[in-house]
Amino acid sequence: MESLYKKKNAYTLLELVLVAAILGVLASFGINTFKGSQARSRDTQRKSDLNQYRVALETYGTNHNGLFPGRNGLFGLWASDKTSCGAGSCYYLCTTDLGLSGCPADPYDGQNKCYGGTTCRYWYQGNNCDNGSACATNFTLRAMLENENAFWVVCANGKSGNVDSATDFSTLGGSCPL
Repeated sequence: MESLYKKKNAYTLLELVLVAAILGVLASFGINTFKGSQARSRDTQRKSDLNQYRVALETYGTNHNGLFPGRNGLFGLWASDKTSCGAGSCYYLCTTDLGLSGCPADPYDGQNKCYGGTTCRYWYQGNNCDNGSACATNFTLRAMLENENAFWVVCANGKSGNVDSATDFSTLGGSCPL
């Protein structure tokens, strides 16, 4: 005798919802991990870019009796966006002082996307003078990191590393905080 109910080979609604929920949870972990790895990648790019500037500054120093561009203020490198720096307040370390044509810029240059909503930009500070000539004996380069509450700092003496984001660079005058 045939059964009144035919057996169906299909998933129930509950099984489908359960599988969708599990996939959603797994996807959210993957997306968060992906975003974190992207931020770490941009931080690595920042470190590499500052090292490129350090090499260019060392070459500049070799050509100028061991002296570096005198920029004692807290100026950004303004490598990519010459219109955002304001009237009379910017200089172009990359193109003017170093004579480079391809200037590395922060992946989020000028945007408030670094740690804690801080503006992402590369900064240069030389000591002793502020007239742009070759008169500084030390310098620091720095960039706010995206994945950590710290600046990445590269110094004329070859040291590099993290410095607390609360560091007051205006009092350092180009001296290495490391």
